[in-house]
Amino acid sequence: MGVINKVVEVCGDRYVAGYSIPQGLDVIARIVDEGYFVSLDFLGENATSLETADLSLEKYHDVIDLVGERFEFGDFPNEVPVSISVKPSSICQVYEMGAFGHDGKGETIAFSLDTPLESRLREIVHATDQIGSVVTLDMEDHRYTDDSLNVVKSILAEDMRPGVLGNVLQSRLDRTLGDVGSLVADITDPGSLILPKGRPRARVCIGIYNEDANIATQSKKVAKQRLMRHVETLLKGGFYVEIATHDKNVIKTLQEEVLPKYSATQYEFQFLLGVPVAEHKLAPALRDLGETVRFYAPIQYQDGSGVLYMKRRLWENKGMVLSGMTTLGRSSMAKEHRKKLAA
Repeated sequence: MGVINKVVEVCGDRYVAGYSIPQGLDVIARIVDEGYFVSLDFLGENATSLETADLSLEKYHDVIDLVGERFEFGDFPNEVPVSISVKPSSICQVYEMGAFGHDGKGETIAFSLDTPLESRLREIVHATDQIGSVVTLDMEDHRYTDDSLNVVKSILAEDMRPGVLGNVLQSRLDRTLGDVGSLVADITDPGSLILPKGRPRARVCIGIYNEDANIATQSKKVAKQRLMRHVETLLKGGFYVEIATHDKNVIKTLQEEVLPKYSATQYEFQFLLGVPVAEHKLAPALRDLGETVRFYAPIQYQDGSGVLYMKRRLWENKGMVLSGMTTLGRSSMAKEHRKKLAA
């Protein structure tokens, strides 16, 4: 591993729940004991071989079984202490195709015929459904959007709980307004969705991938305004909405203008593990108000597999590096729990 990647791992350590499945689950259990929920993910993406993709799929089956043994699940989305998040390129071998840009990425992607996304995701969904939890298919950059939306729709067309599998929608992308409208239109009778357990599910976030100006807004202000609009549209459409933002003003606006119209069983707030403002201010305040709060808690089970994720997190929160050790040295939920477990 190069020096730069090693520095990234040291700086990005706060974002990682654990460096093995047992350690990660122990940390997650402590977070749940504090009154929060968790979305468990494995660090690893852009699988370069069939073996790498197969190992990731195998690890998901292993951890789902362990989660089912360790945690109790209710009938509603806000009674699921541990959910599962999956990146398409972690369980599938993906090829980049077309002309390559300055970032070295091909214009399009294609899934290997040996690792089809739909059948692999269906395996995870069925295993997760057996323990009473739910799955979210993480959204990667714009090249994955059509495949990700279509495969979720296809799997949900089967006879299974509507909320067992959910999408992620990125407000940064210009197309998302249309995607939200299409998802809502697919619900033929929203009035029949009385119980939260019968609701389709979607996570709404800004999105962290660098996208071209011709397909995505470059303004965070615009992206935040869109996020609030998408949240309201999905709630009106009968969705269970996972609101993923660290912006206190966005949260305040939603609390004042949108969420009072709906039951607290129709939505939850989601934060990234390791973000100081989320861990020390936003999450405790919302939890104390009785809101459902879920942390996105990734586990790294292979050395170096989390570098890409950590780079994105650190780039988004550049102040954590630029401000030096004062900021980096601040306690984080995961690091504190790992220390206590090791003591």
